[in-house]
Amino acid sequence: DVGQVDDKSFNQAAWNGVLQAAEDLGADVDYIETQSSKDYANNIGLFADSGCDVIVTVGFALADATTAAAAEYPDVDFVGVDQFYGEPVDGVAGLIFAEDQAGFLAGALAASISKTGIVAEVLGTDLVPPVLAFGEGFVNGAKYVNSDIKVIKTYHPGGIDTAFTDPEWGATTARQALENGADVVFGAGGKTGNGAIIEVASEDGAYCIGVDLDQWESVPEAHPCLVSSSMKMIGEGVFDLVSQAAAGTMPAGNYLGKVGLAPFHDFDSMVSDDIKSMLATLKADLESGAMSPCVWDADSNPDCAEPEPLTASWRGVTEDAIHVGVSMLDFAFLVETNLSPQGWGDQQLVWETFVEKLNNDGGILGRKLIVDSYKYYSPIGPILGGIDPEAVCLELAADIETFAILGGFLGPVEDTNTCITGTQNTVMVGGRQTAERLAASTAPWIEPGTMKETKMKVFLSLLEQEGLLEGKNIALVGNEDDGPYQLASELLGNMDANVVLDVGVQVPVGDTAAEDARWDVLVQNVLASNADVAVLVGGERAGIRNLANNDIDMDLYVMNSETFTNLSESVTPDMAEGAISLTGLTEQETWDDPLTQNNCVIPFKEANPDLVIEGPDQFDEGEEEWYRSIMSYCRWLHLFSMIVETAGPNLTHETFLAAAESMSDFVLPGQPYNSISPGKYDASDSFRLSVFDSSSGGDQGALVPLTGILDGTP
Repeated sequence: DVGQVDDKSFNQAAWNGVLQAAEDLGADVDYIETQSSKDYANNIGLFADSGCDVIVTVGFALADATTAAAAEYPDVDFVGVDQFYGEPVDGVAGLIFAEDQAGFLAGALAASISKTGIVAEVLGTDLVPPVLAFGEGFVNGAKYVNSDIKVIKTYHPGGIDTAFTDPEWGATTARQALENGADVVFGAGGKTGNGAIIEVASEDGAYCIGVDLDQWESVPEAHPCLVSSSMKMIGEGVFDLVSQAAAGTMPAGNYLGKVGLAPFHDFDSMVSDDIKSMLATLKADLESGAMSPCVWDADSNPDCAEPEPLTASWRGVTEDAIHVGVSMLDFAFLVETNLSPQGWGDQQLVWETFVEKLNNDGGILGRKLIVDSYKYYSPIGPILGGIDPEAVCLELAADIETFAILGGFLGPVEDTNTCITGTQNTVMVGGRQTAERLAASTAPWIEPGTMKETKMKVFLSLLEQEGLLEGKNIALVGNEDDGPYQLASELLGNMDANVVLDVGVQVPVGDTAAEDARWDVLVQNVLASNADVAVLVGGERAGIRNLANNDIDMDLYVMNSETFTNLSESVTPDMAEGAISLTGLTEQETWDDPLTQNNCVIPFKEANPDLVIEGPDQFDEGEEEWYRSIMSYCRWLHLFSMIVETAGPNLTHETFLAAAESMSDFVLPGQPYNSISPGKYDASDSFRLSVFDSSSGGDQGALVPLTGILDGTP
């Protein structure tokens, strides 16, 4: 149905069966490589009209064309590879396989040899049931061996016409999985899968598993990593059915071919006897029906996971729903008051799209996620007429029965987060943590990013490692109400750093007049200190603005990268040129991450086809920054769902917290390194130093990488 006959995988396996018929039965053989689905019927007709006795149609998508041709050419026998028929069709044998069993065995092998506890699969489209069976069977096999294993599962986002002929996407997706900690990759998707395993072959210490036939023979480039292949004995099945057709005994209906693992070749000594014995037992039990791979019968087979009954286990949790509230920055207010040049698109629509997709996919362990209220707030509070976050807290957490708040509060009003997690005793995913705020919280609080204290420690450590503090006269200026200034002062005091000025101020962030009045004095302090570096902690935009307006040319070290993503109307990109900050992946890297694309971008675009959504590199100044809300809210919801799913059916504050604390190493869209553990409730461990370049990323400039990405997982 798609691809070439020499794809070294699915199509080639079928062609090998036909070649065996030529050799053993003396058959005259030929093939046609279909270029488009509209040619299916015509190509079959070409063979039938030329006098062929048996026609082998290869691929799920050819089933309808094969059925129609069988009615038109009753004297021809048809073998349909990967074509399941609910009712027998005269003259057609559907050669099918238990791909769920084959995938299960591959997953069991992968989990048995993985050292990192993370495995991955790079797959063709899930529009094809056999591919879906491979993918889900692999997950279940891996979980059977190690219930705590993490499986990075990525289906190709394209249709049948491209999903199996895209080795570049396969390679890129495999590389991303390796960078996210996977050390075993299963490639199942024709040339797309081949691209994946060939990419893995270039990574020392990583293993790969092929598909459909023994790819040790067909993809020698993968030898450095190829432990085995999850085989469908396609060639054997095709030959058997052609032989029966030649004898006049080919049955109509489905014909079940064999599956299994290929030999381990050069890795035979690495795969222990215990693993081999386990795999042999699993294969026998799967074939006999003594156990199930739990793909097609997961909901009906009592031997598959027994679900714990869902109950009304906590405030905001019912038998069939989890109730949450969502808080969002009021960008309309920020734009109106010149505190931001543009917004993040229709934020509520972004949330609604991802919540709807989650619920359409089955919700979380069978419960729907219900957002009872969406509320906007001002990051500077009621100043200038903004929406007070204290009121938003009460509306979301006190006035309605909610289990959790997603989003929290950002900016100068971050202390208000404890209204949710403390006063209202409500779970939160979002906001900005500090040690003091956590101490005031009674409900579990997970920050998707990194708390400011951790960021400051990492930031100053990286500056020191890169030699950016050596020989510098440092002016430390901090806003005691907006940032870990005291910690920065202590850390610099313990380093070999020459701090010539250390000043902490208390000025409301966002009150431009008050900030500038205080900086009139600070400017003179900085000049008198002969500092050549300013470390700004809290109220950073005011510092950047006033240093630039007074023509003070000095290096800027600003830990808080959000300073540069929303400079405000009073701070131009030129003022921030050359400033060094702490970041993770760049926005474009985050956007391009396959997990972001497959879980966030593509679903949002498909759900909202009338919207033009561009990534950071294609963003036009003045337009809404949809990409920021899509990336952020998708990641936050993904994190919340992961924790709730890990918590299990009995969802309470205690099980939510225990589940979060058990997630010692995991991957999020656009955020490769993450961990949560007792005492550590900020997820992201992905760090690098970046420098602000006013000429990058459009008129507003952008942070560009200064160092490589660091895995800071404890």
